Amino acid sequence: MRKLLRRNIELLSHPVDEIRGSKSTELQGVNVALCVSGSVAAYRAIDLARELLKRGASVKFVATKEALRFVTPTILEWASGSKPITRLTGATEHISIAGRRGWAHVVVVAPATLNTMCKIAHGIADSPVTATALAALGSGKPVVLAPAMHIDMYESGAAKKCLEALRGLGVRVVEPEVEDGRLKMAEVVEIVDYVEDVVKPVDGLTGLSVLVTAGPTREHLDPIRFMSNASSGAMGVAFASVCLNNGADVQLVMGPTTLKPPRRAFVYEVTSARDMLEACLSAIERRRPDIVVLAAAPADFEFEERFADKVKSEVEELKATLKPTPKIAVEVRRRLPDSIIVGFKAEHGVPLQELLERAKSRMLSYGFDAIVANDVSKRGLGFGSEFNEGYMILKSGGVVHLERATKRAMAREILKVAVKLLREKRSKTEAS
Repeated sequence: MRKLLRRNIELLSHPVDEIRGSKSTELQGVNVALCVSGSVAAYRAIDLARELLKRGASVKFVATKEALRFVTPTILEWASGSKPITRLTGATEHISIAGRRGWAHVVVVAPATLNTMCKIAHGIADSPVTATALAALGSGKPVVLAPAMHIDMYESGAAKKCLEALRGLGVRVVEPEVEDGRLKMAEVVEIVDYVEDVVKPVDGLTGLSVLVTAGPTREHLDPIRFMSNASSGAMGVAFASVCLNNGADVQLVMGPTTLKPPRRAFVYEVTSARDMLEACLSAIERRRPDIVVLAAAPADFEFEERFADKVKSEVEELKATLKPTPKIAVEVRRRLPDSIIVGFKAEHGVPLQELLERAKSRMLSYGFDAIVANDVSKRGLGFGSEFNEGYMILKSGGVVHLERATKRAMAREILKVAVKLLREKRSKTEAS
């Protein structure tokens, strides 16, 4: 009897439960109605569902008749763990999934064809996908849309008017990519990042100007050899992504890294600490930032002498003198006395109290409004990891423990504090 009960329990589970939350728990408890329309990009909805699941979400597919020409109901069920909605019946499936009391917290239409987009914009509920999207809009639930079509169609006047109308209805659009003159749906990770920021918004970022630094710098000894550090730039890229998805204008000063910067950011690619300083000053001139996040790890020292040619390997002994690099944070604060500046202080293997004291000293000497201190010696955190942990020290007093989380989740928490500090600073200025 016990064996039979165990077998029945096993039959109730689904293989998707094995991957749910395997990457993070940022979308734990979030139900996503993933709507698929009739595009050849429909196959990518499978990967999209799996990424949502890996971040903890539950997924239910809704598909048009045309979508089923590219993906079958069987594979949609396999990918999500539940039977897809492929037609509307008297059970009013679109209301049960996206209505006010419906199952879904967010509706994602990916891929969204021009036909589907225009029907949603004009209130034509003649398919499970358009009906579900319209029910969500009527019930106040967020709708995220990822277009996929030929570039000539996307650039047509009809498509532009349709997108304008959709945005007017409150639909969030993840713009497609253009590669070698061809249009393709946004990358899966970019779409899921956007979904995260929709369900976990940072209020107050819309319309703000944000300057972010990211990555390491390289201080060259010769054209081939250089001195650098292990920073991947992931924390800074996470800040830029979250800010963009919350409606901010972002300038990203990025050192050498293999990471792809967010498409909508204005990016300055730099090599050395001096390059990073010049880029920051250029960014300030271009658009004065309201918030600055100095998440980069620029080198503290550079070679006093840089060789024009490669130093020959046969040299028996080479002595090099190091000198301090310009302090980017000091110059940025001098140029931006009224902006909120958040700095970072990475240490390796020091006691917590010493970590906090060193970070606080850096904050006060550089004029930061807040600083984030973290110990990069902890395994699976900081440099080269998707996760981080740290302590946010405020100039106004107080320490906030930022528990282990993805770097995007940590960025959201830090930005919430930064927006609050900006409001407080502006209120004091207005009062005086």
